[in-house]
Amino acid sequence: MLRNSDEQAIRDLLERRRVVWNSRDPMAYRALLTDDVEIVSATGRTSRGVDEAIRMYVEQKQVPSYRDAVITATVVHAVRVQTPTTAEADATYRMTGVCIPPETPPRDVEGGILFVVRKESDSWKIAALRARPPKG
Repeated sequence: MLRNSDEQAIRDLLERRRVVWNSRDPMAYRALLTDDVEIVSATGRTSRGVDEAIRMYVEQKQVPSYRDAVITATVVHAVRVQTPTTAEADATYRMTGVCIPPETPPRDVEGGILFVVRKESDSWKIAALRARPPKG
């Protein structure tokens, strides 16, 4: 069973991820991830390992579709324990300023995202995330 303090720490981690993603600070983003993190972005791009994840983060913040995008909310719907040091969190992301396809005007989008988090040295980090493409 997940302790209330662990659940709150996971929710706080996911809020920090939202803030850091918007900050365009690769080192701050790296601090939230495990060394073996696996990511599938909403664009379908994948990365394995923290170095590849950071490379993808920097590249995606430069493409027209997401250059001016801001995550306005990460709404956590459920946190489920898997083991004492791993958990899943189902969430919805909301963004503004997304241009998909790139030549279209910016718009607001929303989509689902699943996080797998792992406790390392008494702090929770993102071990995997699977973002679904925006609705609509």
